[in-house]
Amino acid sequence: MTRTKTIRGNIKDTKEHVKKRDSINLELNHFDRMISLLGANSKKCSECKRLYTDVEDYFEVLKEKEYHLNRKDKKEGKVLTNTIMKHLHKEHNLFRQGHYMSIFIPLGTSVGLVVGLLFFGKIVLPTVLGLTLGLLIGVVLDATVKKYNRTI
Repeated sequence: MTRTKTIRGNIKDTKEHVKKRDSINLELNHFDRMISLLGANSKKCSECKRLYTDVEDYFEVLKEKEYHLNRKDKKEGKVLTNTIMKHLHKEHNLFRQGHYMSIFIPLGTSVGLVVGLLFFGKIVLPTVLGLTLGLLIGVVLDATVKKYNRTI
């Protein structure tokens, strides 16, 4: 059995044994995709290789503890997830699903609010239009990223 299959098996076992809330907090659904990306890039990138080993070790430790998570384990899982996400974003130009939407919705809303107050003396309609425009731009950019398979 390959290392990736072993890790995926450990992730699946972890999903089955931990509480649903812990599964969501640890972002176990993202680990499958992250493992694939780390494995594909580990030949070229030493940091990917190290992170791949860290993920493998983390799930082995959880398996040894019979999936009884304490605060330290949860925090370690979140730190590991964030470290992987940051690395994949900075070094391999990969983005989280909804990345652009989370940027452009607040930006559009704030621009709509400012334009509405300065030029129209109204708040509601320009703010809603700004929010809609930000949502549209974010969705289009996220779809483009997904089309080119650049999502985590």
